[in-house]
Amino acid sequence: MTPRTTEQILEVGGPLSRRTTVIANVRWFRRLAWRALRDGAPSGQARAANARAAARILIRQARREALVDRMIRDAQTADL
Repeated sequence: MTPRTTEQILEVGGPLSRRTTVIANVRWFRRLAWRALRDGAPSGQARAANARAAARILIRQARREALVDRMIRDAQTADL
């Protein structure tokens, strides 16, 4: 039996690629916040708060970019 594979072209820089990147970055910042609280180093709470704030900024920016991208796509299809 021959293995079947499907080849899919990845759209680098497309909406799914950007979403995946944002999710990975948000998870990284949240893990950083968790480690900052538990590593016992000075000002761990402040570092954790900064990491969580960075994650929130990434999410907000991604939502804004998705909205603008959606508006652009709608405008392009409306002209056709």
